[in-house]
Amino acid sequence: TLSYKETDLFKVLQSVDIASIDDRNTTHLCDQLLALREDLYGENFRNFIQQITGCPPLDSRVDCSCNVYAHGGHLLCHDDVISSRCISFIIYLASPDDEWKVEDGGALEFYSVSGEDNLPYAEPTKTILPRWNSMVFFQVQPGKSFHAVQEVFASCKPRVSISGWYHVSRSQQG
Repeated sequence: TLSYKETDLFKVLQSVDIASIDDRNTTHLCDQLLALREDLYGENFRNFIQQITGCPPLDSRVDCSCNVYAHGGHLLCHDDVISSRCISFIIYLASPDDEWKVEDGGALEFYSVSGEDNLPYAEPTKTILPRWNSMVFFQVQPGKSFHAVQEVFASCKPRVSISGWYHVSRSQQG
């Protein structure tokens, strides 16, 4: 089930953390989600993420939820720096039959920062449309990893994704 969440930072429908889904009490419909969870949370994939990003060793703790941004949904600019977060990821599940277009909104936006005060510029420097079956990940860095989800303009085309964070191993924390 999804819960509607709205603050001054975001407007989204979000599931519980996927880690909390009890696989003993699920229906056949959850089988693929549980298989994806096992892969995302597994040591092999964490090692792969560590290898290609050059990040420190990752903990077995992974935060992950399903998110639906309907018409008007958005996530304002922020850097994801909370606790031991190290790598942010998003898996896009937009409909393969209705390719996402710029005019639909909902793009992932990345922001450069000014050299003087490390605040993000007002305009994004890179945007990524939510394409079916694609994955985006980036390193969480204080004062550097600023990003946002552009408002969804499409009225009948929700931006659907699974997103979360990999955490630095406890032995790597200062």
